Amino acid sequence: MRFCGVCVAIYMLLLGAVSAHADQQVTFSATKHERERKIVKTLLKKEIREAKTLSKEPVQIDIALADLNHDGTREILAYVRQSPYFCGTEGCWFVIFRQEGRTWRNILQLIIQENVSLSSISTSDFVDLIVEDKSVWSWHDYKYDFSHKLP
Repeated sequence: MRFCGVCVAIYMLLLGAVSAHADQQVTFSATKHERERKIVKTLLKKEIREAKTLSKEPVQIDIALADLNHDGTREILAYVRQSPYFCGTEGCWFVIFRQEGRTWRNILQLIIQENVSLSSISTSDFVDLIVEDKSVWSWHDYKYDFSHKLP
């Protein structure tokens, strides 16, 4: 008797024997990755200048690095804090910048509470992202878009 490998995997998922999302929590640092922090400050120069006109609170940029598409180059994941410009009741800015040649492009910008995980699942060769409310963000064309919510 032959077994369908895919059928067995689906059956195990339905039984809860294996997890479809073995995610890895992103850890942001306020002290590491100074080079990347300077890049983010340059890319957000206009926004940071405007934020400083609204509040004397300093803008804090926490950084994490991850190779989201397995090309050997790590993308910059930045969590930007300062009320009221970058933060509100729902959280603060979460931005991902991807290097393309000599420039950096914003490929995702959300307001979140800093809880981000990298999924074990990829879409179009880019790792899916899971944010605190179990929203999954997947790669579509040239940026991350909302995909679905996990149960």
